[in-house]
Amino acid sequence: MSTALTLSPSLHVVEELREGPLIIGLHGWGGSHHTFDPLREHLPPTRAFAACDWPGYGHSQAPADFTLDAIVEPVAGWLRDLRGRHPGPFIAVGSCSGALFGIELLRRHAGALDHLVMVEPFAFNPWYLKLFLIPGFGRLAYTSTFANPLGRWLTNRSLAAQSDEQPDMTTVAQTPTRTTLSYLRELDRMGNARRFTSVTTPLSLVHGERTFGALIRGIPIWQELFPCAQLDVVEGAGHLPLSEKPELLARLIEREATRTAAKVGRSAG
Repeated sequence: MSTALTLSPSLHVVEELREGPLIIGLHGWGGSHHTFDPLREHLPPTRAFAACDWPGYGHSQAPADFTLDAIVEPVAGWLRDLRGRHPGPFIAVGSCSGALFGIELLRRHAGALDHLVMVEPFAFNPWYLKLFLIPGFGRLAYTSTFANPLGRWLTNRSLAAQSDEQPDMTTVAQTPTRTTLSYLRELDRMGNARRFTSVTTPLSLVHGERTFGALIRGIPIWQELFPCAQLDVVEGAGHLPLSEKPELLARLIEREATRTAAKVGRSAG
């Protein structure tokens, strides 16, 4: 059974520590550690797993001021603690903005992870998300889009990729507006993928076959910066392959866990 604990006043984590590679879930905008529930159903039952709620999400307390330090550093501290309790290797799965905050963490703390699987990472902040950051207008637009049932329905219909089974893309409505807009602001301040040129931790890239055009246009940028990163396209999935095609994601993650364990073992030998 998973054990939930709080390592600091700000961070809530869930851990199930066993021998072998540890899968670490870093959820995206509007998510929580429950983002990875569908994935865990398809991982081996003996696979070690851990996840956190980013500050301000789920059961984690919101910081007094949402800065990049306040978002990333509590998670970095948790990973340092994990290193003392689990031999690894650590394979993180970052979903959307979770991938971006995950690679920012690696930019600051090179040894925090052994591999980062970046699922649906934007290489730049698309214009339609920047609209929510315009003073005055942005908050009104956000509220109209996510804070009422009609707005959420219209948004889901506009984002649906020719499928009646497209999952809900407006789960951000379950998170306080201050949190989601603050995270969006910090993502925008981070700029684009070129911020991460110094990262040396092995990466892999995953996107849904039917995801946003802006995200697909950013993939060549990631590949230019990290030419050794393997790219996988999840057939039939949109922007949420963790919930749409978790069985396929599980295979990809297990592949990376096996490769990373072998690589770490060779280095140790």
